[in-house]
Amino acid sequence: MEAVAAALLPGGRGGPPDQRQGGHFLTRKGWKMKSVIAAGLLVMAVSPVSAGTTARGGLLMVRAASPYSDRSSYRDANGSVFQVLGGRNWKSTGRDGNVFRFVETTRNDDYVELYDGDRKIYVRLYADRGVWSSDGSEWRRWPGSEGSWLGKKRYQDPDDTESDLRPRSAEDFYRIAMQFKAQKRWQETKENLVKAVDRDRRHLKALTELAWVLNELKEHEDAAAIALVALLVDDKSGEAWRELGYAHLKTGNYKRSVEALLLAIKLRPKDTTAYGYLATALDKMGEFELAEKTRARLRELKEEDKGLSF
Repeated sequence: MEAVAAALLPGGRGGPPDQRQGGHFLTRKGWKMKSVIAAGLLVMAVSPVSAGTTARGGLLMVRAASPYSDRSSYRDANGSVFQVLGGRNWKSTGRDGNVFRFVETTRNDDYVELYDGDRKIYVRLYADRGVWSSDGSEWRRWPGSEGSWLGKKRYQDPDDTESDLRPRSAEDFYRIAMQFKAQKRWQETKENLVKAVDRDRRHLKALTELAWVLNELKEHEDAAAIALVALLVDDKSGEAWRELGYAHLKTGNYKRSVEALLLAIKLRPKDTTAYGYLATALDKMGEFELAEKTRARLRELKEEDKGLSF
């Protein structure tokens, strides 16, 4: 615990343990951890490359079978028709001929949810309850909107161009995920971050946010695996070390939690969240004096933040 004390004392020497000594040395052939994301879209593995596999730097990513069904055309009682253009892209055509474009964000046994980025609204298509919409707050049913799924043949708009298809990149799905995060819709946040990472396996922000939301959903083992993938991309990501430390904390691996959180604090010296996690981990290890020093430093940082706000 000498390194912990040195890291917490102002002006102290030492600091977090070296990555090669603290149990978190990141080598592309050292870690053997697999994680299957619950959405079924992605299998991640950090393991030595073996015969018969293809990988880049030891990071394997395999697209699993999509959990999405083939519902692709919906008509409501008002005469509006919703149709798939391709991928996750939809359009609706009203009886008056007005056309709107949507991106599918969620699909389950009850409904398909679409997002209109121009009007900033969400729409849900139910087979038994009609069409509902929301601007991000309250959901409202469209009057007289009883509807049904028309068929399973995928529709392709001959006038559609690639420039109109959204989202199609990792950044597109990352932005959608952040909109869901702002609304505290964790499951949708996770699903769109998985899609972002599926398209760009080195998207550091998407990886760290995915680790965060998995911790929020109490899927701590998956969070630890994703945090490790993020650290393979950039081992100086303080956010990734923090999420790894928290995941270890929640799964009872307190020593590794402390090591990861010290690295997080070294990289982000004013990360109050990391200090809070570290104090809890030290308590769990019975290091009560060091835990109190950590909380004292946390209080100092919060006072500094108050001073800066004036």
